[in-house]
Amino acid sequence: MATLLKDRLLQVRLAKKLRQKEMAEVLSTNLNTYRSWEKGKRTPDRFLSPQIEAAIVAIQIETPRKTDSDVKKLSVIAGNARSGIAAKVDGFMASIRMGAARA
Repeated sequence: MATLLKDRLLQVRLAKKLRQKEMAEVLSTNLNTYRSWEKGKRTPDRFLSPQIEAAIVAIQIETPRKTDSDVKKLSVIAGNARSGIAAKVDGFMASIRMGAARA
């Protein structure tokens, strides 16, 4: 059975000993949005979900020492992971638009 995003967010946050506010900062979202994801009340839209998953994987690889600089480092790593996925999604969407324009 696949692990739900809310469970993954909580597991990673607790494993890295981050507060919800820090995890929201790492994922470049506001605190209320992050809390709603972690509680399972809301989920990111379908285009953002792969970016969040990529960020979670990137965060799992790093081990912060719970300092501000470590949270910022995780933010950069997560941002890079999200950017890579976003670029792929943008390229895919552009190819779909070009195909539709030709039809």
